[in-house]
Amino acid sequence: MTSDSPEQHVSRTHRSARNAAAGIFAQGVIVLLGFATRTVFIDQLGVELLGVQTLLLSLLALATVADLGMGSALMFALYQPLRDGDHEQSAAIVRYAGRLYRWVALATVGVGLAALPFLDSLVTLEEPVPNLGLYYLVMLANSALYFPLYSRTLLLEADQRSYWIKLVSVGFNVGRSVAQIAVLLVWGSFLLFLVVQVVSTVLNNVFVYRYVGRQYPYLSEPADLGPEPRKEVARSVRAMLVYRVSGLALNNTDPILISILVGTLALGYYSNYLLIVGSLVMVLEVAFSALTPSVGNLVASHDQAAMRRVLSEIQLLAVGVYGVSSVLLLVVMQDVIRLWLGASFVLSTATLYALVANFYVVGAMSPVATFRGATGLFRETRYVLLVTATLNLLFSVPLGLIFGLPGVLFATLAARLLTNVWFEPWVLFRRHLGGGAGQFIVTHVLALVIFGGCYAACIVLLDAIPGEAWGAVLAGAALASLLVCAALASVFGRTAAARSLSKRAVQMLRRPVS
Repeated sequence: MTSDSPEQHVSRTHRSARNAAAGIFAQGVIVLLGFATRTVFIDQLGVELLGVQTLLLSLLALATVADLGMGSALMFALYQPLRDGDHEQSAAIVRYAGRLYRWVALATVGVGLAALPFLDSLVTLEEPVPNLGLYYLVMLANSALYFPLYSRTLLLEADQRSYWIKLVSVGFNVGRSVAQIAVLLVWGSFLLFLVVQVVSTVLNNVFVYRYVGRQYPYLSEPADLGPEPRKEVARSVRAMLVYRVSGLALNNTDPILISILVGTLALGYYSNYLLIVGSLVMVLEVAFSALTPSVGNLVASHDQAAMRRVLSEIQLLAVGVYGVSSVLLLVVMQDVIRLWLGASFVLSTATLYALVANFYVVGAMSPVATFRGATGLFRETRYVLLVTATLNLLFSVPLGLIFGLPGVLFATLAARLLTNVWFEPWVLFRRHLGGGAGQFIVTHVLALVIFGGCYAACIVLLDAIPGEAWGAVLAGAALASLLVCAALASVFGRTAAARSLSKRAVQMLRRPVS
């Protein structure tokens, strides 16, 4: 068993922090642009077409099942050769990935076209949507064109050097959003709106492909992946296929079920809540996904004690970040929707509770997700998510018919809690970390008690703040954040994980990036 030197340890921390910072900045800009674009979209095209767009995006997410989860499997294969400085093996994996992703693009088109005849039956509006099939085909083209040049991006992410690309992507996203807003204001055309998206995707991918080629010149040298490495990658891809299919079914069937059981118009209203929560998820996932390559390098050292320590630190980060965010969403979400779009766009409190509960449960699993790809955990837990997705469908139909929109969301929450939320941590500790998951579970139970108390305190205290203007929203957000942070600090501030996080922060600030 080998351990990293302190210099390697700090370098990983720096790179993770730099990737996270760049990703958070990029996603922050994208979020702001998303809100601006959504506001103009609703004003020019209406909430009905917004519901249609959300439904089509969910269908296309299911079509991308053709990638078989190869990204995670190939990243897993790249960690060791990058750690060893094996350029030939790294180049061979990237070349192999490029060939696979070209087939993925074709398969995505095939799977996507299979859904085309059923579009009219999935959209439940009083009036038919003109050009529905054409809209779907343009969106399908955008999804398929993402894959052919994606293989080199994997290398950049596995090597923890994706921060520059994330910053450059801000420029493409700004240009895309400005062009889309202009198209909506001048022509009011949903078709041109989608075409702009396709052009932006192609230009961004071409730039990234050429940039990575310049940064890693050995990619242009001939390299072939041998039969044994191919078998290993294929083994990971097969395992990830089940995980990928199940995950897509779990995460993307809710909008489809809502459209069928509750209505496409209701999906349009719900999509505004999804925009807020989804934007927050994108920002936070960037931060945690930036840690995955660092964890991959740590796993390659086979130091179980270090892995347990790092998992405890990531868990504490997840509890803090997702806990603050969850209480904040519960406190201010309804007022934000009311002030942004109007009182008619506000959904029930039950819907809000279900949405935020799912948000926190997924966030609480982010430490496990960080280790999932790095350890190959997805191979051992691939079937549990299939059970989760199946339960979600079984629960969603009756609960959706009885309780409407919140019923569908609570069905998803129940399916998660009964399956992968407890099973994946148990397998991770048992098979890879050499310990029990007891402390992991206790931490989350304590955190939930803290969050419940803080939310109740916010409700009581905010009754004393008059008005419903943005000032009151900011006051509520500040109060929720301060209460949760103070409570977490008082309970977890003296733990080994908290002390280690503080030490890492000091080291990161004092030491230059290598």
